[in-house]
Amino acid sequence: MRIFLYILLFICYGSMAQQPVSVPITEKDGLPDKEFYSIAEDSKGFIWLAGNSGLTRYDGKNYTTFNHPEKRGLSVFELQVDAQDRVWCINISGQVYYFEDGKLHLFKDLQNDLNGSLPSMKIRDKHLVISSHSNTYIYNADSTATLIKTYKNDQAFIDPFVYKEQLLFPIKGEFLEASKQHKAAVQSLPDFFSTTVIHQKGESRSVSWQDRIVLLTQNQESFKSLYVSTSQGWQRINIPEELDNKRFIKIKTIDNQLWLVTSEGVYVCTIIDNELIIKNRFFEGTFITDVIKDRDDNFWFTTLQNGIQIIPNLHIHKIDLPNDLGTVTRTIATSSHQLIIGFNTGKLLEYDKQSNKTRNMISQSNRAVTVIVEDTFRNEYLVVHKLKSSRYKAKNLELADKELILTASKTIEFVDRDSVLSVSSNTAGLFHYPNYKKNTADVSSIFIEKRGYTCLFDPIKDIRYLGMVDELVAYRSNSDKTILKFNGENILTRTMSLANDGGIWVATFSGGLLHIKNDKVVQHISTNEGLISNVVQQVAVDGELLWVATKKGIQKIHPKKLVFQNLSKRDGVLSYDIHDIIVEENEIIFSSNEGIFTADKQKVFKKFRPLDVYFTGIKINKQDRDIADSYTMDVEESTMSISFNSAGYRGKSSGNYEYRMLGMDSDWINVPAGNDLIQYGNLPEGNYTFQLRATDAAVGSNPLKEIDFEVTKAFYKNPWFWMLLTAVLVLLIVFYYKRKLRFRESEKNKQLSQLQQDKEMINLKLENLRSQMNPHFVFNALNSIQDYIVRNHKTLASDYLGKFADLIRTYLEHSVKSRITLAEEMETLEMYLELEKLRFEDKLTYQVIFDNTAIADHISIPTMLVQPYVENSLKHGLLHKKNDRQLHIIFEYCKKEELLTCSITDNGVGRKKALQIKESNPFKKDSFAVKATEDRLKLLNFGKSKNIGVKIIDLIENGSASGTKVIVTIPHKITSHESNNN
Repeated sequence: MRIFLYILLFICYGSMAQQPVSVPITEKDGLPDKEFYSIAEDSKGFIWLAGNSGLTRYDGKNYTTFNHPEKRGLSVFELQVDAQDRVWCINISGQVYYFEDGKLHLFKDLQNDLNGSLPSMKIRDKHLVISSHSNTYIYNADSTATLIKTYKNDQAFIDPFVYKEQLLFPIKGEFLEASKQHKAAVQSLPDFFSTTVIHQKGESRSVSWQDRIVLLTQNQESFKSLYVSTSQGWQRINIPEELDNKRFIKIKTIDNQLWLVTSEGVYVCTIIDNELIIKNRFFEGTFITDVIKDRDDNFWFTTLQNGIQIIPNLHIHKIDLPNDLGTVTRTIATSSHQLIIGFNTGKLLEYDKQSNKTRNMISQSNRAVTVIVEDTFRNEYLVVHKLKSSRYKAKNLELADKELILTASKTIEFVDRDSVLSVSSNTAGLFHYPNYKKNTADVSSIFIEKRGYTCLFDPIKDIRYLGMVDELVAYRSNSDKTILKFNGENILTRTMSLANDGGIWVATFSGGLLHIKNDKVVQHISTNEGLISNVVQQVAVDGELLWVATKKGIQKIHPKKLVFQNLSKRDGVLSYDIHDIIVEENEIIFSSNEGIFTADKQKVFKKFRPLDVYFTGIKINKQDRDIADSYTMDVEESTMSISFNSAGYRGKSSGNYEYRMLGMDSDWINVPAGNDLIQYGNLPEGNYTFQLRATDAAVGSNPLKEIDFEVTKAFYKNPWFWMLLTAVLVLLIVFYYKRKLRFRESEKNKQLSQLQQDKEMINLKLENLRSQMNPHFVFNALNSIQDYIVRNHKTLASDYLGKFADLIRTYLEHSVKSRITLAEEMETLEMYLELEKLRFEDKLTYQVIFDNTAIADHISIPTMLVQPYVENSLKHGLLHKKNDRQLHIIFEYCKKEELLTCSITDNGVGRKKALQIKESNPFKKDSFAVKATEDRLKLLNFGKSKNIGVKIIDLIENGSASGTKVIVTIPHKITSHESNNN
């Protein structure tokens, strides 16, 4: 028997080389914290967590934490679920809570009884047992919270536990049954439990296992003992040395095995004779606080510092590889049962599947491995990196003598000893092998100069398949080329595999799977038939079955029966980016960017037990609505979307759901895998019932979930609406014609007023033009020209005459415009002042300045607005000054205030002196230009919110007049287009 145990131990240890794939759940996934102490599942499939942040529920999608206003602190412990689906917990302050009807209720506050110690708690039927080192309390687990009895603990602290449907707890060396408080029909406690060491410092964990009671005891000195009840009494069990330094947190029974939850991982054990046998280990080195197996066979592990770990499938294992090798890019299985693995770092590794040992292979390149092929003719491996390829001897993994020229290949298939099919990023064809020379001739004239993706050789039918960037071609032995098509279109191939009926299976980039036989597509499998995605990464043939990797998961397909079995990430799949599938006798090996994982072909697919679905949200006309049993809506607002959920880790990924809208159709419609939203467009008038259910081929359909909808007739279809509409239309017509008559009268008056304004504006323009061409100015200009002619200054006379003519022409052109640009105004002023300078015998200095000439062409001002004020400065201010005559005309634009300012400053005799001179002149005349401009400003400002303004300032220096300044402000807005252009 002892030899048998050692053999069993050896087998168990050998099977532990590969660990099941685990999924870490952290705060990034929505967890409220990373520290948890207990976990439980209720009958609805909700997962409950007791942790540092309180009581948290996971519904398969979201994590929700519940609180209570009287709660002291956040942490809760000792999760329990009773027969009424109430969830119980306790905190360190002694407050006992239960969750019911969507909220947390305070059951009892035992702060003064527990004095800060954390007890054990167990509930069964209507009784709640709370046990601490000092006392055990029995309560009625109803709203009365009645204390039935209190017991003094005088022995080692032992958790209450359920044994044969009875809730037991130890008192004075005996086990009492909680419902009746009398001795249970089990063995009394062993004498060992009354020793001083255990009583003072020890604690025990208890559990029911195979109709026996298991007691596991430990103290602070790491002393441990394990007892199991038998018909002859208590039997002491030997504990392996491996567990000596581990602190036991819990002991549980799962799948008829003992699960020891420790500070350094979880140990799955059984008892044979008087030996505790370790059968498996999980999460070695991690402080685990609790473990459960949920209804879908997912294993949940709570940790003290690392959130939650989930093992969705004990039959999907990850092959542990050294961390410093990089990302796996290619993997093959050899005829001698090894795996040859290539990495993106160029490194290579041989992995023995039986011994789990590895051997490093000497790499010739640090570039990613793109192809690994076994050469059975030479007992070698062909390895292709980007831009480099090598041969390795299979026996000792040594490099062959020469380097190959065959590089940059994506796929290589041996046709015979001396030739290979190869596709690369720019060529594809049949090549000599080994090809040491760059000018190696092709074989049988199979050569294509364009990008290829994959190739396949059928040795039975002697067909060579090449999957190119735009077509799939087949070559027979006579090199006849056939382009394979599906529905008249070229086939875009990602990978291929030989079928067991003489055909091939083709995985396409976006068209699903194609079964081709005798150059014809004989079967097409897409999402319409049950494929979870038409984007297929890999396909492998396993007898009559197919193993298919898509971008949404892995499927095992029976193509003749169209039976599909799915594996998703929530089933333990490491990655959907699968680049190799290897079919073994009992397992499937998947090589992915996240590593290599294996799946037991017979056990990997778990039976999904559908739970009741429930509605999580509803939108009507794109507006969120509270969830209710029925809704009423108008036809025009009857678009809706209904979201739902099913509790459990695999609820949406592995569940099958179907729905229908009674009143519209009676057929059930399948919900696509992973989808949780159903949408409807506008529903016609009528009454409808939306129904949703979870289904499973084995157990049938679950109860329906329903929502009623009443879509009412549109208001415009009611008779009263048309009567009201007719009356409103009549009133509107009457109102319209009355308003139209008033409008016409108003328009007529406006036109008359506008004609009068236009007439006055024309007269004012003529007066301005007359002022600009006053006799004095014309006379002086002509005199100057005559003087040049008399002096025989023909060039000057001609130049002056040209400028005079330009100015007169400009005035005439401006006289027919209502507005001109600021640039045009400045140019006109320059011409005018240049001619006036001659009048003053060059004793005039002037400036015309604008601070932003770039926008001068984008600012418009009324014509003939500035010149009269300039003329006035010359005529009345500077003319009477003998020398040092200065005139400054400055334009400025304020974008913020949208205002153009023009200041005209002279250093003449001033207005007062000019008026005196004018009064003393017997031939004085009124200034037509200024008066006409003032009248014109009134017309321009008429009806405007922002007016053109004129301000005249007398300049004083040392008590006497030093000139005059005229400020003209013109509102103007530059558009964004004009600003962007500048």
